[in-house]
Amino acid sequence: MTSFPLSRLRCATLAVAAWMAVLSPVEAAVLAGWDVHGLTGGLNAFGVSPLAATTTSPNLTVGGLTRGSGVGTTGTAAARGWGGTDWATASAAAAATAGDVFTFTVAASAGHKVSISGISRFDYRRSSTGPSSGVLQYQIGSAAFVDAAALSFTSTASAGASVAAIDLSGVAALQNVPAGTTITLRVVNYAASGAGGTWYLYDMANTTASDLEVSGTVSAAGPAVNGSCGTAQGLTFPRAPAVGLCTDGSTPSVTDGGNAWNWSCPGSNGGQAAACTAVNSSATGC
Repeated sequence: MTSFPLSRLRCATLAVAAWMAVLSPVEAAVLAGWDVHGLTGGLNAFGVSPLAATTTSPNLTVGGLTRGSGVGTTGTAAARGWGGTDWATASAAAAATAGDVFTFTVAASAGHKVSISGISRFDYRRSSTGPSSGVLQYQIGSAAFVDAAALSFTSTASAGASVAAIDLSGVAALQNVPAGTTITLRVVNYAASGAGGTWYLYDMANTTASDLEVSGTVSAAGPAVNGSCGTAQGLTFPRAPAVGLCTDGSTPSVTDGGNAWNWSCPGSNGGQAAACTAVNSSATGC
């Protein structure tokens, strides 16, 4: 019987593993999901705010669905729906200012990072005078909100309807977000024809499956790395330095502190930022 060399067997095994990796890439999983099947509706019963997620990925903290200050909750609410009234603003900007929004947050746990690939399920119901348009926005940390996708709520059927899946995999800011940084997603609804018009996140399928679902991945982030000042640290410049700011090559904003130029070099994977400074010779006369 002819023996098969161990080295060849090892190479064959590695080749098969590599080929299987090509055939089976890492797929997005459900990061967070909300099922509103159990909401009974009724007088002023538009659902609690915040409404906790019914599905949460491991190593992820998910903040509940939260109504904005401008959303009304007076009137008779539909069963299997979470939402409200008073979406009667003319534009997304006006709606955001008026608080005609709902929000939720996701944040990776320590030692992990999160990437959001999309909104894979989004079922809604609106009345004939409810909002016909909306915008999905995101916020990273305390930065300004940024538009991610336009939303159209064309159906007024009492059975509800679905928004097509929203692909967010190309939004760089939503990929590999480290622990300690909160992502806020916000839906801004507008263009209702009456203040009493209703809009809900709705259990269209009449099941306990998620009615709003966010997809993506959570993975280990690797060891924390603190930021480090570059070669400009401690030197003297008549104008704000533009190179040699951080060892990783990043170019953060430099502020004029009077006698000094100041900047910060960010860490990665939850590492601490480094405070950096150089002498401002235009202020010191040196």
